[in-house]
Amino acid sequence: MGEVESRWHGELAAQGRRLQVNLQPGVTMIEVPGSLVTQILDVLIDNALRHGRGAVTLTAREMSDAVAVDVADEGSIGMDPGAVFDRGRSGGDGQGIGLAFARSMAEASGGRVVLARRSPATSTLFLPDDPSHPGATTG
Repeated sequence: MGEVESRWHGELAAQGRRLQVNLQPGVTMIEVPGSLVTQILDVLIDNALRHGRGAVTLTAREMSDAVAVDVADEGSIGMDPGAVFDRGRSGGDGQGIGLAFARSMAEASGGRVVLARRSPATSTLFLPDDPSHPGATTG
């Protein structure tokens, strides 16, 4: 997550917003430049930057057979939560492509992306703890 943090810290700071990264004990993530994990997190952070407000927080936590990465901001989801990841749906001036793309990439890696909370707006990426999946994690 260090690569993601270094890439987004300046852009968020330029808008007066903080980026906080929390890696809970026992969680290790393998990051490969251009990996699916990095691309998915980029989409989720970009979405928080464009449509959210306040600080953006990334939290990686260990689960029984997966690693969960929460991307949260201090705003709220103003559209139907069931449609957030539908292609062509946007809660603002976007094209409605990014979150649908993130969901497809997560599914391709054996994971999934869900809207965990409407307020504060939180998307969660679940990644299998199985190195045979592309973009997988180890823990």
